[in-house]
Amino acid sequence: MRVSAGGTPGFPQTLLPLDSEQVAPELLPVEELADCAQAAFARDGEAILSYGSGAGYAPLRELIGEWFGADPSRVLLSKNKR
Repeated sequence: MRVSAGGTPGFPQTLLPLDSEQVAPELLPVEELADCAQAAFARDGEAILSYGSGAGYAPLRELIGEWFGADPSRVLLSKNKR
């Protein structure tokens, strides 16, 4: 599976293979993800760390829904890669 931004604001403009066991380290935006995680935990840490909805973290589902023009109720987040 590959994810492409397709010109969507706030999305990377490159393809990132998500089906590999070994993603090249230089493709991993470690600092940016750390900043995002810190902001998310500061804002909504209790909800993030609880079991919550089986469909995934609601604010992230809403953001992904906006990116792809989908209703958040149709977005499912999973830790499984396949």
